[in-house]
Amino acid sequence: MLSTSLFPAGITGNSSLLACISASGSLQRIFWPFVDGGQHLGILKTGLLLPDNQTIWLDDPAWAVRQYYLPGSAVFVTELAHPGLEVSVSQHDFCLPHLDVFCRWLKITNLRPGSLAGRLVIYMSLNIDESVQYDGMYIENNLLVQHRRRVFAGLTIPGRVLSGFHCGRRHTPSDPWAPALRGEFWGGRDNIKEGAAALAWELGPLQSGQTEDFPVLLLFAENARQLADLLDRAASTPAGELFQETLDYWRTFLTGTPQPPEHVSIFAPSLMVMKLLSEKKTGASIAAPEFDPAFQASGGYGYCWPRDGLYVALALDLAGKHQEAADFYRFCRRVLNPDGSFHQRYFVDGSWGSSWGQQRDQVGAVLWGCAAHYRLTGDRTFLEEIWPLVQSGAEHIRQSLGEDFLPAPSMDLWEDQFGQSTYTAAACSGGLAAASFLADTMGEEQQAADWRSAARNIRQAVLDRLWSPSRQSFVRGRRHNPHSCYLDERLDSAVLGLCFPFALLPPDHPLMQKTVAALESCLWNHSAGGLHRYEGDGYAGGNPWVLLTLWLAIYHTLAGHPARARELLGWAENNASPTGLLPEQIHKDKGGPAWVLPLNWSHAMYVLAALALAGRYNFSSLEFRV
Repeated sequence: MLSTSLFPAGITGNSSLLACISASGSLQRIFWPFVDGGQHLGILKTGLLLPDNQTIWLDDPAWAVRQYYLPGSAVFVTELAHPGLEVSVSQHDFCLPHLDVFCRWLKITNLRPGSLAGRLVIYMSLNIDESVQYDGMYIENNLLVQHRRRVFAGLTIPGRVLSGFHCGRRHTPSDPWAPALRGEFWGGRDNIKEGAAALAWELGPLQSGQTEDFPVLLLFAENARQLADLLDRAASTPAGELFQETLDYWRTFLTGTPQPPEHVSIFAPSLMVMKLLSEKKTGASIAAPEFDPAFQASGGYGYCWPRDGLYVALALDLAGKHQEAADFYRFCRRVLNPDGSFHQRYFVDGSWGSSWGQQRDQVGAVLWGCAAHYRLTGDRTFLEEIWPLVQSGAEHIRQSLGEDFLPAPSMDLWEDQFGQSTYTAAACSGGLAAASFLADTMGEEQQAADWRSAARNIRQAVLDRLWSPSRQSFVRGRRHNPHSCYLDERLDSAVLGLCFPFALLPPDHPLMQKTVAALESCLWNHSAGGLHRYEGDGYAGGNPWVLLTLWLAIYHTLAGHPARARELLGWAENNASPTGLLPEQIHKDKGGPAWVLPLNWSHAMYVLAALALAGRYNFSSLEFRV
């Protein structure tokens, strides 16, 4: 298990540039030109060099830290106070909405009774595209540049003249780290391979109570000329205007979204997370900022799964963000395989990610989402654009049905079992029902009839083959191995998909009611609360999942149990990070984030649960009857 310190305290970005900030306020990871990569951060440390001291880095544990988002924005604030130094630092981290520039706006305040003078120090050594090979580094006109192939990163403080600098090679005698601690800057202007630089700017003198601003810019471009142009554009605008432009962008994005119920605390932050993790150039959304690129404890999270993406797109659609939702379905149209299937997961540019099996549920889920988007918007141009996806995807599912009328075996949505899962059957039936609705709209009567018949057959097969009389519940599915096929009678929370979103069964259907009762009896965590995935789940410690608990909240809202739904929504809020980010899992014994932060799917389910509870949208209008 990896340490939870790998998970960010906050994220910010512009839907192509994505930055992760640690609990100490350090820049932890930064991704560009896409939200999934490359990842370029090696080391970026900020410190103060004061008289009679060595450089004190701002991530030193002696600093007291407070962190939060400015309301209605992706501006992440870290407030630092050092009682020994009698100095406070306010750090506002944000990315410019329309320029690939990360801004760290530092405000340093003298808390001493007398004056204060010193230096601001930054040490930077990037691992461009996660590599220490072939990079170059140089300083020119108060701008530090580190580059490798088609990535040029520049760091500067506009309007400030460097008072000291040195470029060297990390882990060698020329490394400027140790000299910078002592306040020594040797003046080297360039380096090749594993570049490292220390930069200094004069601070003060500040009178007691006085504050000085340092807007540090980290810029990304494809070549030196583009970097220079980008710097000209960013540096020509005062930091306060860049800050206000960013605030206005986010507040405009959140304007017009449905108002959630009272006391729902992380609705707007959830929309912000979904926007940050959606790539604006392609429409793809990633599961989470990548934290495990070496696959030490997982298969990685910085990828787009059509499965997760459906719930993110649906939440955006219901929150009135139709363009972002449509862009996701257009991405799905572009990456669909010729046979109507999806690869398991993708990089956001559409190239294949590593995988361990096909997930047929993703096809059905995306078909359902396309129809939901059309029903919400009535956008005929969109329908005509994605119609080839609908035709290919629906036929892929229909042709996969066996004599048992269940979809052919594939990996389940949890990606750890090969067979005919109940969730996959629900997604495929719901997807075919949605496709038949779209076919009717397009005047394709025969296709509509074929897909409607197939959807009915899958639904009946679920009732006939995936219900367990002994468990009084729908169960995980039929498991396949080279020698046999048998009913896996373990309970699995994913069967909630039978009701929402795919509507094979209404919430008041007796079998659905019995299933939910069984899930809450067997999979509820009685120490920290929350719903586990399935019986015997040991992944990442076998903890309760936030998205499943919120899925249960949606069911209870649809079933007419708002008090229970509100209780479950509150549980999710109570187990968010201190800055309002939702994890994949919470610790099974003590609560609080345990694994993956933030998880896009968790935030999507929070938005869906909040909207359902508020009655802001009639979810039954998204049912596609067969």
